[in-house]
Amino acid sequence: MVDITFGAGAAQISDPFPPGITTLNYAYEGCPNDGDYTITNKMDFCYTNDWHKLVKDHTGDPGGRFMVINADYQPSTFFRQQIDGLCGGTTYEFASWVMNLVTLTERNPDITFSLEKPDGTVLQSFNTGEIMPTATPTWKQYPFYFTMPQGITSVVIRMSNNGLGGQGNDLALDDITFRPAGPGIDVSFKDQPGKEITVCQPASDKVTLVAKTDNCILTNNISFQWQQSIDGGTTWVNVSGATQSTRALSLLGVGTYLYRTLVAGDNNTEIVSCRVISDVLTVHVVPATVSSVSIVSSTTTTCQNTPVTFTATPVNPGPAPVYQWQINGVNAGTNSATFSPGNLADNDKVTCILTGENTCSPPATSNSITIGVISPIKKVTVSSTANTICKNEPVTYVAAVDATTTNLTYSWQINGVSTGNTTPTFTSTSLANNNVVSCTVTATIAACSAPIGITATAPAITVQDPAVITLPVTTYTIDEGSSVKIDAAVNVPGATYSWTPATGLNRAEVLNPIALPLKTTSYTLTVTTPGGCTTISQPVTVQVIKNFIVSPNTFTPNADGVNDTWNVAGLADYPNCTVDIYGRNGRQVFHSIGYSKPWDGLADGQLLPVGTYYYVIDLKNGVKPYAGYVSLL
Repeated sequence: MVDITFGAGAAQISDPFPPGITTLNYAYEGCPNDGDYTITNKMDFCYTNDWHKLVKDHTGDPGGRFMVINADYQPSTFFRQQIDGLCGGTTYEFASWVMNLVTLTERNPDITFSLEKPDGTVLQSFNTGEIMPTATPTWKQYPFYFTMPQGITSVVIRMSNNGLGGQGNDLALDDITFRPAGPGIDVSFKDQPGKEITVCQPASDKVTLVAKTDNCILTNNISFQWQQSIDGGTTWVNVSGATQSTRALSLLGVGTYLYRTLVAGDNNTEIVSCRVISDVLTVHVVPATVSSVSIVSSTTTTCQNTPVTFTATPVNPGPAPVYQWQINGVNAGTNSATFSPGNLADNDKVTCILTGENTCSPPATSNSITIGVISPIKKVTVSSTANTICKNEPVTYVAAVDATTTNLTYSWQINGVSTGNTTPTFTSTSLANNNVVSCTVTATIAACSAPIGITATAPAITVQDPAVITLPVTTYTIDEGSSVKIDAAVNVPGATYSWTPATGLNRAEVLNPIALPLKTTSYTLTVTTPGGCTTISQPVTVQVIKNFIVSPNTFTPNADGVNDTWNVAGLADYPNCTVDIYGRNGRQVFHSIGYSKPWDGLADGQLLPVGTYYYVIDLKNGVKPYAGYVSLL
């Protein structure tokens, strides 16, 4: 009805309003003065210290024009237009986009939107209030809604500036509109989502159009008129009798149909100024053609692991068909008209399912092709002596082969890397946790040009780390009759312990036993993890220092068989001790490491004379050497 966008174009200045539209004067060039207006696509050169610089309209179009108003010294009307052919009971929207041009001023625009009878009687008005300045150019729409009284068909719409010009009160306008304001219309298909559907001929009679309106129109008599277009929306024709909010479609031919509904009050759907128009619904009617598909193969007999190529030939597939290949009824391959599996088994059956773009045709299944596969190797399995081991524990794998030939070769891999082993068994002591051992068995037969190989894989191995034993001290020294706690630590919770020998320990099955040996003893600790991995520690020695007493201090080496040697009790416990004996003149007459052969009173093979001799005994246990006198009688 009224849609003044001020146009767009490369030319900066547009033509003025016709006479009677505004009381302002048109500025054809330069900057508009007080009481002037211009229509332009750029205003970046006037009053640059006071006005915003505008280079595009409110839509962002750099060529879009807008109206620039330098306010008159007195309140004025800058837009007025009479509109005829209106309908009573219909709600209309009177709106415009407005910008305060002045960046900082004491006078701001204050606009009144009014609707009047042609005789000047005001029916209703709306005041924007003071439009405050903004730091950057800012457009804002001010809409005004009005329900036309019954019996009135013509109104005058007016936009007036309530402020004074001279300094400030300058503004820009864009897109002045006056149009029916409602109701809001939501159109859809009954029981079908979306605004566009495809149906099959002749099932189009199952399509129902549905329109729902809000309460914008203040009348109890809302009217509908459905329209149809068969030329893409260029021409619209009323659907006969389609005057309700729902419409079931009759049988349609193949093609594309657009539908919309007109909504107005009091049966005014044929009056352009009194109605609103819904969005468009699209119905595609397609023929109910039937799709089919057939397949052929490059061969029906192949060698094991040798690809066979299958090719599908569709009938009525549409522009973007979908192919789903199947082996024995299980989906395989990709969406392609060809399929080349390389792992077929003997008597496998291959088919293809075609789903065309034509939704009126159900998916089509092809013929089935059975493939014969020459398989010298029927099956390969790999077994192991254990699936869970301790680190560095040996594991042996065995490849069992069901084959029709003995001309076989073997290749073992760890995590896909060759080990170099080419025998039916493979043993390793260096597997890591989660290593995967596999074996590829290859057969060579005359019927197949290339060797045929099958790879079998054992379950991933679980490798447990043994316990780590920490011994802060490996040698303890105690006095005879004393005890000591053996200090040890293990990094695995829940382990079991065993000290050997158990002699002299309060408990052999604990980590830190108390040791009270009668003589120097070396102990070792065996730790067993919950997974059964064992670790043996280095020896821990508890050295016992006995209460050493040199006795006797006399002997008689006269060969009577009684007391012929100097026997010192306890030296047998000190195999590294030294015994030295000196004469009165300081000459060494005896020296021994260990005391396995007691002194018999001889020196250099000669019996020494009766007398007193000086001895020094060093037990080599960190204790001060023992010294004293022994008498030879």
